[in-house]
Amino acid sequence: MMMLALFWAAQASVVPPPSSFPQSLPDPPPSIVVTGERLSTLRDELAACIARKCPPPEEIQRSLALAEIQFIAGDYLRSRATLLKARRRNARHAAQFPIDVADLHRATALLSNVNGLPDPARIGTIDAVDALKKGLPENDPRIFMERLRVGEVFAREGRLIGALDHYDWVAKGAKSAGLPDIEGQAMLRSAVLLAAVGDMIKSFEPAARRAADAILARPEPAFLPYRNGVRVLRAQLAPKREREAAVKTAMQQIEPDPNAKGPLLIYAPPIDMQDAVFGTVANDTPLWADVAFNIAPDGRVTEVETLRSAEQVDDRWVEIATRGLRDRRYAPSSIPAGGLARVERYSFVADFVSFGRSRDSLRSRIPVRSSQRRVEVIDISLPQQQASAKTPAGS
Repeated sequence: MMMLALFWAAQASVVPPPSSFPQSLPDPPPSIVVTGERLSTLRDELAACIARKCPPPEEIQRSLALAEIQFIAGDYLRSRATLLKARRRNARHAAQFPIDVADLHRATALLSNVNGLPDPARIGTIDAVDALKKGLPENDPRIFMERLRVGEVFAREGRLIGALDHYDWVAKGAKSAGLPDIEGQAMLRSAVLLAAVGDMIKSFEPAARRAADAILARPEPAFLPYRNGVRVLRAQLAPKREREAAVKTAMQQIEPDPNAKGPLLIYAPPIDMQDAVFGTVANDTPLWADVAFNIAPDGRVTEVETLRSAEQVDDRWVEIATRGLRDRRYAPSSIPAGGLARVERYSFVADFVSFGRSRDSLRSRIPVRSSQRRVEVIDISLPQQQASAKTPAGS
């Protein structure tokens, strides 16, 4: 479990996650406080769209918009149900509208994951690849990117070889297709995974070093963010006694990236929920909390605050999950002079797991909720929160 925690902490640091709900149709809400009126409006608009048999892309985008607001409101079950209904109506249109249908599968997979359904989450991610393959050329960059997400699912499930094979396949295919940016992303994901495993199993360390060195040896401009990623990775996995020095070294070595789309996270401690006692909380109840914080110009995190949470969430769980938030370090060069405000959704997920049971030579597998919970973190910052958090005086 700790190996996977290290992997995901490093992964979050060096590889920006894909958008959770791609291409939502309406403008984003003005705040994360979701009103019943807005939900009602989106439901009515989707129902009207379906009634007049609107084109599949429009229906898909309206379904995504409604599901997104339901998710923000904490209604995980209805959010996923909205997408499952849309998928049943529109999956057959993949050949004609591959990108829209893939968006739908991808968002459904995300909601399956936070609802504690790992198998549907994996299947939905693979379905997104299949949808793109039905309507796009074989070497389209979007197919490669979707395959990287499949590799991420395998890594999350602890399927090391499957994940590495997937990343290697994407890297080779992208190189042949002349797509260095995607090649770099695939190589970095391999390096991150190998380094995280090597931190626990020393026999993997040589492979991890080779993977990192291969990226640093690539001088092309497209590899700049991935060279930076390797520097971040080394800081992320440095021993505690060497961490501060490793962070400083990474900050000195970071190459300026004019195309960066967000703050560059140098170090983030893994989330360890072993100290959390969840007690008798119903495992089918979505448990979540929205946490706001500010990234100061020096790259340190300040002003951590829980904005709101599900009714049954214990404040102690949030404290444990966000314990390392103040220890995060971002590259100062990626932060505006006035700082940067962010909001993250912390979901405490109890997965469905299956146990074999034999009786009279009969064997069944009964899915039950795990007694343990993992934490999924999703950035739900609004566009205005990505600007300076505090306007400098006189501006």
